Amino acid sequence: MQAGVEYTFDQTDITNWLHPIGFAYYPDGALKNADELEIGVDPPGGSTTGCSATETCQSPQYYGGIKGTTFLGGPAGTLLSTTDNPHAGVADGGFGLDTYEPQFAADRETWQLNKYNVKLTITDSATATFFYFCHIHEWMSGRILVSDDGTVAGIRSQNGAGDVQLYASDVQKPGDIECGTTNSPNYRDALDPAAYTMESDFCRGRTYLCDISSTFGRCMASIDCQMHTEMRVFSNATNPVVTFMHQMIPHHQNTVNMAKILLKQGGSLDDETEALLWNIINTQVAYVCNSCDCRCCQGSNFIVVLPFFTCTLIFREFSLRVCSQNMQIMQMSDWLVSNNHQQDASCKVDLGDSKSDSNDDEDCSTKSAEFVSLLTLVCIAVATLVAGFLCFACCGRRTETQTKDYARKSSMSAMTGTGSTAEMKKSTAVQEKV
Repeated sequence: MQAGVEYTFDQTDITNWLHPIGFAYYPDGALKNADELEIGVDPPGGSTTGCSATETCQSPQYYGGIKGTTFLGGPAGTLLSTTDNPHAGVADGGFGLDTYEPQFAADRETWQLNKYNVKLTITDSATATFFYFCHIHEWMSGRILVSDDGTVAGIRSQNGAGDVQLYASDVQKPGDIECGTTNSPNYRDALDPAAYTMESDFCRGRTYLCDISSTFGRCMASIDCQMHTEMRVFSNATNPVVTFMHQMIPHHQNTVNMAKILLKQGGSLDDETEALLWNIINTQVAYVCNSCDCRCCQGSNFIVVLPFFTCTLIFREFSLRVCSQNMQIMQMSDWLVSNNHQQDASCKVDLGDSKSDSNDDEDCSTKSAEFVSLLTLVCIAVATLVAGFLCFACCGRRTETQTKDYARKSSMSAMTGTGSTAEMKKSTAVQEKV
């Protein structure tokens, strides 16, 4: 970027949904409690130090509305929505981020009613490099270099924040390229699906999918084996949170990979199915990031390093997002019924440590019915206890961050044009992350 020149970052494409862009002096910005480019933040080592007092520091300006021309900042509480521009929301009193960000947490169809873009001009002479990032998902940062004259030769060499390193990008392995998945080494997922073939030591003698003759079948069976392998962990005797996180991460990773495989191998998909898949990918990845927030990642060893109350808030977020996942389940179930796709009961699935017996006349639903019934009762009992505990522990508390979130939800309500409690609850799932 050339210093002193205004640039526009266009986020109108559908792939930007649930990815509100931010700018910071360090990778991942607010997600890592790092300074962002904001009107009230002095640039590190900058020539404009002290601008925070007058809220004139270099900062992006966020725009939305039906044409993408409505500035979302300005006097706090100003209603931006009009008859011709009904989903713009309410001004946030700053540079527009606190209105812009929660609107990206709306459902995909509502989000598409507006057009979004961000304008940014670098004005501080000491800013040689900074980073763009996603305000919802970690590990999505990229470096931006600043040039005085717009040429490579004019790129600044001295950075006010010092020599800031960006984490290395992950490179897709051959199995990931074939299946459409992405490995996540930061979350113990260092191997690609090709390492989990049915002939591998991980999967030999087990059945996860009854027909794996196609590329789609092989990919799905491989990631299912991967999930089962990664979920085999030791139960932490002193802290059940650790065990929960250990198993929840590969569980969500498998969900994301299943959606990506269908996008890559599923051929022509109807709009409803494609929207569902992107919803699963974007929301479930956020769950994985939240799980790691509650741990210190060191190789394969994890310990809880955050205060109990912080982790309790994360669990409260999980409980709120159960509603989102239940809606996804109902949507998939309705699709199967409406398209008359009944489950094939002839598939023989190995429920133990030995190979499936092809001569066994019992289908998997018969074999596992008693087990599933018992498991369902246990899950209902545990869920009831957890929900009660989380409500007691969290629902009556309001921190400064939660107060800010409430303001963002109010803006979200104005965007939908209803102002109802139901609409605010609908967008809570991802807003609580913010």
